Amino acid sequence: MGRNGHDYNYGRAKIIYGCVSINGRSWKRKVHCDYIASVDADGRRLLQVGQLRDFVVVSYTHKNFEAKRGRVRQSTLQGQIMIACLREYFPQPVREDNMWVARKHPSFRPVMQAIPVHDLCSYLHRAPERTTLGRTGYVNLITVAVSFVNA
Repeated sequence: MGRNGHDYNYGRAKIIYGCVSINGRSWKRKVHCDYIASVDADGRRLLQVGQLRDFVVVSYTHKNFEAKRGRVRQSTLQGQIMIACLREYFPQPVREDNMWVARKHPSFRPVMQAIPVHDLCSYLHRAPERTTLGRTGYVNLITVAVSFVNA
């Protein structure tokens, strides 16, 4: 996240089990979303689809070191950061036009993903597959809302 962890003191983590409002929409547990998993060498964002589990809020303060004697002064840089914990779809759903096509009964990777909330891209809704291809056992994940304006 662009910060050196040694320069910060982190407080207790608070887990939010209910819902969080992002851009005027309520994001609850077990909601499907897509998020920025990584950025490739060309600068393109690689998206991944997952299911939200929890939101975690962590408070932080910056350590202001003095050059002499290594003393720490009181810091003015402090705040809170929110992290989304989610389960990643496996295998990765296929992107078709404006929706994701995924398995009806997905499996998830055993490892939980923890990302900053600002990396969430869009809120997804599961709709039944209704194309002429006749794919049974699949659902469409349709974008309902964008999480942040710049996403």
